[in-house]
Amino acid sequence: MPSKELPRDLPALTDEELRDIGLRVRNQDVKDLLWEIARLRRQVLQSYQLALQLPPSHEGHLHTWLQPWKASLA
Repeated sequence: MPSKELPRDLPALTDEELRDIGLRVRNQDVKDLLWEIARLRRQVLQSYQLALQLPPSHEGHLHTWLQPWKASLA
């Protein structure tokens, strides 16, 4: 199967958009994927919160790691 590369500038779906998909679609595979998205979002949020608790000596690494997530988690 040929692999298709996703555009990097696609905006993330909002919680409301994902909820709407869950209400419209009856397919169990889609429901399972929505649960996986929710689980992964929670995991990223928990990692972000943990990274914020790192001591100041790790600030450079922290800034580099958090940069991609700041906009989507704000």
